[in-house]
Amino acid sequence: EKADPDIRSLRWDYSRAFVYNGEVRTVKLEGVPESLNVEYTGNSAAAAGTYTAHAELIPADPANYNGTSIRDCEWRIVKAYYDMSGARWEGIFESVYDGSEKSVYIAGLPEGITPVYHGNTAVNVGNYSASVDLQYDAENYHTPEMGGCEWSISKASYDMSQAAWQGVTGFTF
Repeated sequence: EKADPDIRSLRWDYSRAFVYNGEVRTVKLEGVPESLNVEYTGNSAAAAGTYTAHAELIPADPANYNGTSIRDCEWRIVKAYYDMSGARWEGIFESVYDGSEKSVYIAGLPEGITPVYHGNTAVNVGNYSASVDLQYDAENYHTPEMGGCEWSISKASYDMSQAAWQGVTGFTF
């Protein structure tokens, strides 16, 4: 009679979810006896998601060993978090009107995030609120958070000490 392969130590090498890092992740069987060959499907992926790995256990010597099976492995790659610790608003938060455009922006954004600004540029005197929509890889990363920014352009003051009134009489300063 054909022998049954000893699969008592056969188990999937997956114990907890992988965190997305852009690299291909793979789960496989450990403890495969020499009497078996394994063909996998669904055991490798790179993107965040839930996957089902299937292993077909094929006797290395089908004339002398029976085939066997093992339960599929449901495994996951979870979304990563962007490191936003270096992201900060920069620019001139309080400036004086001089007719030129002023702006604030975010420096230190991690690679893979593109800012789309609202209210971050102005020319005229006023108080402004800048905000940003962050475009990012939503399939593989959690939503990055970035608050808004309050900034202002104040009126310019004129130095009237050198002003001269020529040809004007009857006025006292």
